[in-house]
Formats: sequence, structure tokens, C-alpha cells
Amino acid sequence: MKCSLIFMVCIVASVAAAESNSDADAVEAPPVKSQLMGSGVGLSLTEAIQLIDDRDYRAAVKKLKLLSKSHENNSEVWRLLGVASFKKGDFLGSKIAFEKSLEIDSENSQTLSEQAVLFMSIGDRESARSNLYKLDAICPDGCEARDQVASSLDLL
Repeated sequence: MKCSLIFMVCIVASVAAAESNSDADAVEAPPVKSQLMGSGVGLSLTEAIQLIDDRDYRAAVKKLKLLSKSHENNSEVWRLLGVASFKKGDFLGSKIAFEKSLEIDSENSQTLSEQAVLFMSIGDRESARSNLYKLDAICPDGCEARDQVASSLDLL
């Protein structure tokens, strides 16, 4: 249950970043919309985020899978596919999507945090801790994503 709450915080941060179209530091909450507008995926991604927010994970996964075909090198599309897959209960699909997101952008703190939630959900505490170490390197002064993983590991 604690993992689901943290995962929802990550979703809310992504939605807020997309709606504000801010230039906020990617470590805190990736500005999903502004990162993707130039790639022609902004509106569709915003729709997918809304589907996740509305808890229509099946439709979100479908939309994000289509987006991933035309934007295969977009880390945020893959990250959100991982989020929607996780929320739908497809842990294998979530794992694959998070891995693809990190293959594209190995320092995406949101993906590392959300992947850690997946690891904790399936009982792989060691992999979650590994993600915490990666976040320590990415955020030496701390960041929200790192703090969420550290807090979750302490609670389990």
C-alpha cells in the first residue's frame, strides 16, 4: 500500500509538470509537456497522462504503446507506459517499459524512482536499493525522487 501511494505521488508530479509546462528541474518533476512538444507528441502525451489520472490504465497503455512506436527514443513516453502498465497490474510490461526509458535516459530520476516502486512491489528490495544508489549519484544534494525511494525502503 505504501508503494502505491508513492507511485501516485510520482504520477501527480508528472501531471502537474505537464499542465504547468514549466522549466522546472527534471530531477524534481520532469516537464513532460515541454520536453515532448517539439517532437510532435505533446497533445497525445497529455491525453495519456489524463487517462492515467482518470485511472483508465488500459486506454493509457494502448495510447502509450502507439506513441512508443512513433517516438521510440522518447524516454518519457516509455516511462509513462511503465507507470500505466504498473497501475494496470502488468508488472512485466512495466519492467520492460522502465528499462527502455532508462536505456534512453539513464539519469531520469522519475523513472528510477518509479522502477524502484515496481521492485518493492514484487519484493526485490535489493534492486530498489540499487536504484536508490543511482539516485544518490544523480542527486548528490537530494531530490524528491531519491527521498521517496529512501523513505519507502525505510518503511518496508
